[in-house]
Amino acid sequence: MSTGAKKHQAYPLLGRLLLVCALSLSTGGCQLPAGRLPAQSLSGIHRSLRPADTSTNLQEQIVYSEWQKAHAEVLGGDYPAAIARLKELARRDPTNLEVKLFLADTLLAAGSPAEALTILAQVELSAPQDARVHHLLGLAWDALGEPRRALYHHEKAILLDPANEVYLACYEQLAEALSPPSGHSPAPPAQP
Repeated sequence: MSTGAKKHQAYPLLGRLLLVCALSLSTGGCQLPAGRLPAQSLSGIHRSLRPADTSTNLQEQIVYSEWQKAHAEVLGGDYPAAIARLKELARRDPTNLEVKLFLADTLLAAGSPAEALTILAQVELSAPQDARVHHLLGLAWDALGEPRRALYHHEKAILLDPANEVYLACYEQLAEALSPPSGHSPAPPAQP
């Protein structure tokens, strides 16, 4: 097996991971400590979408094609175009959780946490046990200046997916920032 093939197999989600880190950093979210790489991507967006050439369903092919275009727009920094494309995908397929998560993620990166929060609150109703939803809710609340609400959702994300080091790093950084100086008792966490 060639070195290139080994590298591709070892890092199949690296492209999404790099996007997630870039989005998280651009939204003022957590930073991954040096030397700690998560075992999986944040959203795992490609999990529910199949490549167009393997799908026999025309709608799935269209969604995948539009998804790829939005992904390229995000990577190119064209957030308005990606947001418009993802909003249209969400309108056409309102039950597609992955599209809504990608849209919320992109809105956070574009500096629109209130709009992302609106979408994520709806998604949370249909997927309350999805750690990705709670992680993005944590990032949105943090961007809106509500660190205690953010901490609540980061903690919930960890409880739902304890092996995800991105979630853990975000939680640890926020918890440390909120911890009182030694000798003071902490305030109780806010409930959303």
